[in-house]
Amino acid sequence: MARYDRIARLDAPARDHTFPGWLTLRDLEGREREPELGRRARLRFLALRPVRRLLLRGLDGPASESFDRQIEAVREELGQLPSRDPERQRLSEYLKEIGGRTPRGVARATLDVGAAAESDGHPFAAEEFYRTGLELAEAHGLAAERVLALRHLARRHRERREWDEAEALLREAAELAGAEKDAPAWAEAIDDLAIIRQRQGDLDGARQALERIAERGAQEHDDRLIARAAAGRCRLALADGNPERAVEDGWNAIRLMPPSSEERNTVLLDMGAALRGLGQHEAALSAYRIVARWAAWPEHRVEARVEQAVVAAQAGDADAVRSLRAELLDKADRTDPRMASLVDLGLGRATLLVGDVDDARDHLRRAIATARDADLDDTLGRAEDLLTALESGPDTVVAKVRPASDAVRAVATRVVELGEELVSAG
Repeated sequence: MARYDRIARLDAPARDHTFPGWLTLRDLEGREREPELGRRARLRFLALRPVRRLLLRGLDGPASESFDRQIEAVREELGQLPSRDPERQRLSEYLKEIGGRTPRGVARATLDVGAAAESDGHPFAAEEFYRTGLELAEAHGLAAERVLALRHLARRHRERREWDEAEALLREAAELAGAEKDAPAWAEAIDDLAIIRQRQGDLDGARQALERIAERGAQEHDDRLIARAAAGRCRLALADGNPERAVEDGWNAIRLMPPSSEERNTVLLDMGAALRGLGQHEAALSAYRIVARWAAWPEHRVEARVEQAVVAAQAGDADAVRSLRAELLDKADRTDPRMASLVDLGLGRATLLVGDVDDARDHLRRAIATARDADLDDTLGRAEDLLTALESGPDTVVAKVRPASDAVRAVATRVVELGEELVSAG
């Protein structure tokens, strides 16, 4: 019998050297025996085919009867998913939109499916839909969709630490948004460049990028830009070990952002970490509860629940930690390496702080293994540091808390009030 485990690994081919839609299937790489992932990869591949056909032959090219039949065939395949499955609903809406064959509608729907795939932990499917959306936007002169696609693709390159490719795409996006006088899109691209600078350790470069956004916001009296710059400064202050500044900038951003903004949830996660580091446990929990209740992205909701466990651990509530741990182990999607490593890292820290050393060791070892396999360098380093500290003696790992200023306590009170308002409204 053949020993398939001894066959040399073949590197995946570049997208340009494969059949159309290839990347939607690449998320199966190394996970070929997961039937659920295979089912979803196949559905996304089939769902993409009608759009690739429109790209090849033009929006009016395929005959109506033939095109409608192709869409209906994909819709029938959706019956494999449970009736309340979020992806089933998303793909149904996507099929309806592409059936209308309007340039903007098809491009937007394609990019939306990519964003959903990315939030579900399927990066290659996301990239394929983003690239197809970009081709559509370029073919039909859709500037806003082109900018959005460029930013999405830059994020995928950034996550792979392909800095030059990511930066080139973002500069193109910023230039195009500037030419279109689309200030919010321009600011989003510049903020993405700031994130790259921060990831590279160039904090001064990140600050300069954010200052460009703040200056334009002040000149044009545009609260959207002012909020984005404040959100970026919050993120940067947290990375630079300045939680008080992070709380101040984060609250300034939240006050100016609409409640429906997903970026607001990102800021609340950063503020939660800063408040936790300043001993404001109730406010940190409020920030995380808002995200867990209202975030659209599953990753944000899971991260919020993990951080609630860490806050509970810092407050010495071992029962709450164990309850949250049981919930996360039961519900978290472990097929996504990034999500799985995030959960294990957070639970490793939480269980260690309440003295559940064996559980902590298991979580940290799993986080290390997952992060190493998926090239998640930041998570890998943090998990290794925690495991080293644990092996040196659990008592050496303590929650570092700084005293909070009156200004921070005032913001903390406002965050608690906001949490009571939003969580009760849900």
